[in-house]
Amino acid sequence: MYSGVLDMTSAKSRELELLNAADKYGVEELKQYLELPLCALLSTVNAFELLRASERHDVPHLKEASVEHIIHKMDREESAIILKEMMFGDDMTERVLAGTIMERLWLSKP
Repeated sequence: MYSGVLDMTSAKSRELELLNAADKYGVEELKQYLELPLCALLSTVNAFELLRASERHDVPHLKEASVEHIIHKMDREESAIILKEMMFGDDMTERVLAGTIMERLWLSKP
């Protein structure tokens, strides 16, 4: 049971499991609480995974942080491969996410 206090020293998978449960049971306070630790865990390895989770569980700050990380900190070629897979896959949500990132990439060009 959620008591308002979390030990955030565990791995990302625990936070994602908690986010899934918080969303499933409508515990908005826990969802909001988990956003900052998940943002702190963003890396080139998990940015797309956390972007997908942010969209699935409606956590806007994590979504924005994930998009920013992808745009500014990830290798362009690596991002392009993943974005291509998202754009041409069967999942409409992934297509929309990829479109959002592509638009932001286009707008961020000098």
